[in-house]
Amino acid sequence: MSGGVEVILAVTQVVTPKIDWLAVAPEIALGGAGVLIVLAKALMRRRPGVFPVSLALAVVGLMASGAFIGKQWVDVRHGGAFTTIRGMVVIDGFGVFLGMVVLIAAALALLLSIRYLQREGLDGPEYVALMMLSATGMLAMTTAGDLVVVFLSLEILSIPLYVL
Repeated sequence: MSGGVEVILAVTQVVTPKIDWLAVAPEIALGGAGVLIVLAKALMRRRPGVFPVSLALAVVGLMASGAFIGKQWVDVRHGGAFTTIRGMVVIDGFGVFLGMVVLIAAALALLLSIRYLQREGLDGPEYVALMMLSATGMLAMTTAGDLVVVFLSLEILSIPLYVL
């Protein structure tokens, strides 16, 4: 260049962590069910069928999450424990077992709360959505391999419980 200043900008490449989506699929399925329940409530407004739809979405979310945890169990039995997201999520036998315990507890709590909600006249799907989102935090905590993930899981668990 003649008489000018040549500026060279160094471009640094952003390195993103490798994510095994199967490792976080149970949380995505359960959290997605909670979000879909809120969306169904917004779209259906005050129609009488919104509570059964929310229960159906919750059951589908629990079953999908259970299927993903079952796949994780098979992978852990055959290949051993594995990590993803730079060690922040650890999928091992104990975490998979606790994940199944969380799903069974959420399903039982949902099943046992239906009659209570109907008796008290609280047939709103908000309860079901908050329950699914809180279970998502519990499920994420079972596979946490880093303190940041534990903190985020605890927040995802506790905020819906405050609202409940």
